[in-house]
Amino acid sequence: TDPTAIVYTSGTTGKPKGVIFTHATIAGEMHEWHLVEPIQPQGLRPLLVLPLFTAAGYIWGVARVILHGGTLLLQPSFVPARALEVIIEQHATCLTGPPIIFEQISRVPAFEHADLSTVTTAHCGGARVPADLLIKWQKRGVSLRQIYGQTEVGGSATAMPRDEAALHPEKCGWGGIFTKIRVVGPDGNDLPPGEQGQILVRGPG
Repeated sequence: TDPTAIVYTSGTTGKPKGVIFTHATIAGEMHEWHLVEPIQPQGLRPLLVLPLFTAAGYIWGVARVILHGGTLLLQPSFVPARALEVIIEQHATCLTGPPIIFEQISRVPAFEHADLSTVTTAHCGGARVPADLLIKWQKRGVSLRQIYGQTEVGGSATAMPRDEAALHPEKCGWGGIFTKIRVVGPDGNDLPPGEQGQILVRGPG
């Protein structure tokens, strides 16, 4: 239960806040997502182009590789053409980030003929993924799967399963078996499907 990291929020609705994570919360988040997202036979080789002070950088980059074993392909900054080269040359298996990262990589001329067959996991979050961007990556054999979450829950609370992402690219999936998600109204009571409200998430992270 000892604190192990302070990870900073994006600050999209105010000043960034430092979220304290313990060894248990990080290990719990990674354990749950290993059940949701088993590591493929070729191993764990994520390409990380996001800052290390974020959940995507520290938890889904550094901590995940330490806990599960693997190779972290860490880039000092995001350069789309270089990111594409690293994916191809270093056989990256994972790429996570906001839509703008996937969009800029898809604009690199070499993307049209790139061999992206090693990329088994491509999680896109932070904003809704445009349909044309999904199609661009699907043509290269990569299924962009929307995720939903926030720093306070370990970064990711939901993800579309691999076998359903192509059928429902507009959805962000559901949480792991230890995560509870509710949508409530102003009175705190659960709302029926289709109603808009506040999203409450509780899980290992």
